[in-house]
Amino acid sequence: IIVPIQELGRRLQPGDQVVVRSDLGEGRNRYAMLHNPDYVLCAVGDMMNLRGKTVTIRNTYSNYIKINGDMWNWMDEMFEGVVIDTPADCDDDVSGGDNVSICDLFD
Repeated sequence: IIVPIQELGRRLQPGDQVVVRSDLGEGRNRYAMLHNPDYVLCAVGDMMNLRGKTVTIRNTYSNYIKINGDMWNWMDEMFEGVVIDTPADCDDDVSGGDNVSICDLFD
């Protein structure tokens, strides 16, 4: 399951797996960090090879993100979301608060 970064409730962290936006635009769009929208970057041609692919965050900084195997600076808005594993033992009979199924928390 892919959770939008805005709904994650925290900033991205090293080791997070994220999906690069499938509509990532080279040079024409400006992307920002969600916590710092005044600092923006454009995507470059080499980044286009990763559109729609899952990548792993190597390190995060206040103004940009580094991913494994890549030299470019990335921004939160360049990713569709974070890959979250659904529990393998998800049981619809087990409920969280307010009568919500545990499985519903991962939908």
